[in-house]
Amino acid sequence: MELLRRLAALGAVGTVVAILASTLTPLAIDENGCAFGVPCTLGHAIAFGALGLTLSGLYVTSSFARRNPRRALVMLLLAIWIFASITELAQAEVGRDPSLGDWAADMLGAIGGLLLGGFLLRFLFGARLPSAVPVEAPPQRAARRAARR
Repeated sequence: MELLRRLAALGAVGTVVAILASTLTPLAIDENGCAFGVPCTLGHAIAFGALGLTLSGLYVTSSFARRNPRRALVMLLLAIWIFASITELAQAEVGRDPSLGDWAADMLGAIGGLLLGGFLLRFLFGARLPSAVPVEAPPQRAARRAARR
């Protein structure tokens, strides 16, 4: 699992760099203001889908996600939301138009990538993936519960 964690981290960093390069620099921008000749919304969905795919590997190998899966997922989605928002707003500084539609494509792509990554990891690794660690109640809380009964 350590190899998966390292590969996922490397992929996530590479994807973030590629997203920043394609959205915040004039590299490979066509006459429509989109990178690599791909429709803007589709390009955003693909880029953030790749980010979601790599982040799913980090999520699955995270000890924090095993202890608090819902909290970790909410924090991950919030981080993606903030990153997508910042990249959209920063596009105005480099002569491109920020778009709510592109931001929505970012989020849908990221969620789709997370779902696809989770499915692929379960398919490839199955039971070898770490599962959620059961959280036991602190002793004080358990004692109070027993006293109420």
